[in-house]
Amino acid sequence: MRNPLLFAPALTLVLAAQDLPVRLQGALRLPADSLQALRGEWAASGQDRPYWDACLAYALVSQLGSREPKAMEALLDRTLKALESRRDGESLALHGACLGLKLGFRPAMAMTLSAQASGLFAQALKAAPDNPRALLLQGIHVLHTPAFAGGGPGKALPILEAAVRAADGEPA
Repeated sequence: MRNPLLFAPALTLVLAAQDLPVRLQGALRLPADSLQALRGEWAASGQDRPYWDACLAYALVSQLGSREPKAMEALLDRTLKALESRRDGESLALHGACLGLKLGFRPAMAMTLSAQASGLFAQALKAAPDNPRALLLQGIHVLHTPAFAGGGPGKALPILEAAVRAADGEPA
């Protein structure tokens, strides 16, 4: 296991950034209490950016879904509703990823939710074919999809490798 102090300089840079969206991009690496604090700060800022709200919700539900299922499912439902009207590639991929999280709360809806998520990932990659975040979210979704349903590590690896190549090609 890596020493968490090794990441302290990077975390300090992320948290010290003046631009709140830059800080939110680092949210998936933060512990749940830091995510809650960042979410409160974001809400207090008065900025209405559904994509960034959804990023925070995705991170929180990923971490707290099993510990606080009712609250996290309610947050996820609000997030899914907010993402419904978004049509940019990243938002479509995030919407698909959030539907994947919804499967954890409603496994009986797997056929429907998985098909919807796959459709959203296809739309996302059509809108933004080389977007590393869209590819990453799709890769994570495929990784957690059972092999009998077309997922698993072997299917996810090429998508995740494409996400790395796309990220390497993005400007810093």
